[in-house]
Amino acid sequence: LNELQLRAEGGYQYLQNLAQFDASNLNAALSYLNANVFYAGAGMDVRYGKMLRLSADVQYRHYDKDVNYLPALQCNAALDFRPIENLSITGTYHCDALRTAASDYHYFAAGINYRLTKRWDIFAQASKRLDPQFGFWQKEGAKALVFHVGASYSF
Repeated sequence: LNELQLRAEGGYQYLQNLAQFDASNLNAALSYLNANVFYAGAGMDVRYGKMLRLSADVQYRHYDKDVNYLPALQCNAALDFRPIENLSITGTYHCDALRTAASDYHYFAAGINYRLTKRWDIFAQASKRLDPQFGFWQKEGAKALVFHVGASYSF
């Protein structure tokens, strides 16, 4: 164990003119509301040598009004493995526990990054929603498998 970092956070956010769509019955309605949000969270990072890093965090949000489709609880976990100095292999998990939706949102991503030179990197990432019930429209769940590939240049 080379490094252990612990974090705690808290705060306040004011949401103004937040659009809320309710399609729970035949009379679908769009409304706007203002809400106060208080949040608190904690996180940690653990490093094992230069090869392995684990991190996790959680955040709770309290809304003073009923709001649809906003997370009450957010969780993240990540693993970063560096078998050689220029290569990074990552895995990330994210969860949003939604306040008034039928299903929570779960997401996983895996990626690889290779540093070609001091300034150039190439990368590839695949991400997937893990819950088939999320995003229903016309009784069909939204399914998402996304691939990203590219290069980055650092100035």
